[in-house]
Amino acid sequence: MAPLPLAAVLVLAAGAPPAQAIVGGVAATSIQGYDGSFQRLDSPRSDGHVCGATLIAPRWAITAGHCARWARGGDTEYRNSGTPKGWSIRFGSRDTRRGGQVVGVQRFVARSVARRPHADIALLRLSRAVHVSPARLATRPLPPGTRVRIQGWGFTDPAGDSTSYGAFQDPRSYPRKLRVASTRIRATRDCGTVARILCIGGKRGRPGPENMDSGGPAFARQPGRGTVIVGTVEGGGNTGAPSPSAYAPISLNLEWIRSYLSGRRAIPRAPAYRGPDMRGAAKIGGCSASVVRARGARAGDPALLLTNGHCVDPRPKSGTALADRPVPTPVQLLGRDGTPIARSLTDRLLYATMTGTDVALYRLTDSYQRLEQTGVRVLTLASRGPKPGDRVSLLTHQELKRCRIDIIVPTLREAGYEQQNALRYVAGDGCRSQRGDSGAPLIDDGSGQVVAINNTHNSGERDPTPEEIEAGDFEPKPGVPCAEGNPCEVGPDGRIVNLVGRSYGQQAAGLAACIAPGSRLRLDRPGCTVTKPGRR
Repeated sequence: MAPLPLAAVLVLAAGAPPAQAIVGGVAATSIQGYDGSFQRLDSPRSDGHVCGATLIAPRWAITAGHCARWARGGDTEYRNSGTPKGWSIRFGSRDTRRGGQVVGVQRFVARSVARRPHADIALLRLSRAVHVSPARLATRPLPPGTRVRIQGWGFTDPAGDSTSYGAFQDPRSYPRKLRVASTRIRATRDCGTVARILCIGGKRGRPGPENMDSGGPAFARQPGRGTVIVGTVEGGGNTGAPSPSAYAPISLNLEWIRSYLSGRRAIPRAPAYRGPDMRGAAKIGGCSASVVRARGARAGDPALLLTNGHCVDPRPKSGTALADRPVPTPVQLLGRDGTPIARSLTDRLLYATMTGTDVALYRLTDSYQRLEQTGVRVLTLASRGPKPGDRVSLLTHQELKRCRIDIIVPTLREAGYEQQNALRYVAGDGCRSQRGDSGAPLIDDGSGQVVAINNTHNSGERDPTPEEIEAGDFEPKPGVPCAEGNPCEVGPDGRIVNLVGRSYGQQAAGLAACIAPGSRLRLDRPGCTVTKPGRR
């Protein structure tokens, strides 16, 4: 049942090991035209920021190699090159949301897909020239003790508790305005890592980069060249480690960089995608989702997004439902090859429950027509659920799975919640729900309509508690039947069956009757059988 924690989402968004950002710095009072916020459709942040980037030629920017990783079908791939969708850089603005100039990224090339720290850099080929003076590149190493300026838009640790998941979940930890700090180049041994990296930051890690500052620059003065970029944040160590941070040195990668800027080398073309059609998949937070319409919906109506009720924070209480509340949350919408092709925003949570079924319905700021114009597949919500033996496709933001319905379970119990007429999948056919699959649509293979929604899996284990995680214990523990992550089936006679390794979906057809024209929710409509708000 449990979706991926937001803390993990934020860390994964910029690669692994943790992308770093500026702690111990101050708000910048000025910015250069070559300073950039690298933004992507798959960022969990509402501003789209994932990493820092720096303009080094009219049509070239530099960032960390792991910032250019390829998110396809929920998987993170490290590639030498690619033609991305929805990547852009905002140059010359301290604010990640406004000002400066936004330029698209046409292609990228990374030096090291094996994540060699000293070669963890990537070049971003821009869709057009940026007419500002680019940053100069360092042509030789500078000695320890050299004063440098570091900067970024990442995690700032406002509570001074960078080891806490709560700190990473706090939106205040991710500033919209650029932050800078003055520090020094350190001896490589101070970073406790390989000899070829550039070690920068305070000896105890403050000031220094933190989560979502990867790719950000370090500037210093080189005799005879003035201010130059000497390195980009690679990471090194874990977030909050009490040591300086590793930067990929520009001078060590200079010949490789110049070979592309001069045109002596061309970016290799990525192989064509040959996997399943992922259109219709969406991602909200750590969960899967889908854009759905009820019969009679108009092209200009606000689009609706369907996912699980347990993906809502806070979750609905047992026996009741949530309805009609403002919830602005970014949503990623995937294309045929599983990469994001559009980004939308929820403006209201229309409905959510975990009683009777496990569903949540959001209203988006975009209309059906606008999303379809960008290539987004809109699915129709069926008025009837599936039957045992029916073949359905489980379309998650990670992969497409082919499933069959095994039986209808009268009551499924998990973590104090009960759902009726839950759907157990046939075992052994590759249809196993995993973390991140919550909320994915179950699409009837015949009609192409959403007939149900994926929900949970009995792992036979439980996740570590927040207290165990804080203590450094990340190992799963044996599960308890009917507890979180261990759903149990309850028969009419009250007998409990605990089937470890089985996955389940929930009914969603009853929600279709509740949707009125204009994407409005009317819980008093005939046939609307979902749990009503306020019921206990």
